[in-house]
Amino acid sequence: MPRWAPDSTKIGKAELLGRRLFPRPSLVGATDQRPVPSFDIRNFEDSSGGKEISLDRLGRSNSENQVLRYLSPRAEAAAKTLVPKKIFNGWACIQAKVLQENRKLPLDVVPSPMPGNAPELGDDDLSANLYHAHACSQRDCDAYFVALHLQSQFEKYGRIEYSPNDRQRPSWISSLLLRISSAFGELSKRF
Repeated sequence: MPRWAPDSTKIGKAELLGRRLFPRPSLVGATDQRPVPSFDIRNFEDSSGGKEISLDRLGRSNSENQVLRYLSPRAEAAAKTLVPKKIFNGWACIQAKVLQENRKLPLDVVPSPMPGNAPELGDDDLSANLYHAHACSQRDCDAYFVALHLQSQFEKYGRIEYSPNDRQRPSWISSLLLRISSAFGELSKRF
């Protein structure tokens, strides 16, 4: 089955969008730190200084393995170019309609495929990304406010899609326990 070829003019409401995740800083020598069941705000800040947030289109309605295999080496290569160098862990995922139809701060999600540097477009050119998109606010908002909004939306309606190449990827049991503990935390806040 061929890899999904996304529409380069619009993004469907059911499409799964992902924001790249990098590990959060931890204390030196503290190997027993428990993972915090939330997203770090720094993963949602725009590093280029503008108000456009880069996203990856991970699939038509759910993550598609062929798309993840295409995107993972590109994300890992991009992480190595950051200063300081970072390690790519996966994506914070959310359906496009959650961002587009939000009552408080609707975002325009626009496809923006990156052609790359090679003269021929192919899978070997890691600077090319056929699944790139960006989100920008329809209102004039501070970039930090948009990052806070994205963090809250991804925490409330999103999930994590780990990189297929991530060696620190938690087992499905620890992922399940983390989700259960965060659900109990939400229940305890209500009662």
